[in-house]
Amino acid sequence: METKDLSRIALGAFLITAGIGHLTFARKEFQAQVPDWVPQKKMIQLFIQELPKYF
Repeated sequence: METKDLSRIALGAFLITAGIGHLTFARKEFQAQVPDWVPQKKMIQLFIQELPKYF
């Protein structure tokens, strides 16, 4: 396997872990970053932020 392939796999694994973390085990830390003046619920806002990472 080339270095380029390993780098792609590592980046993909990192992004998947970060995405899962936003919605599960690290949810409170990420919700704390959403300002109170945002009109949506914080969990919905986090979900909206995650969508572009997977498309």
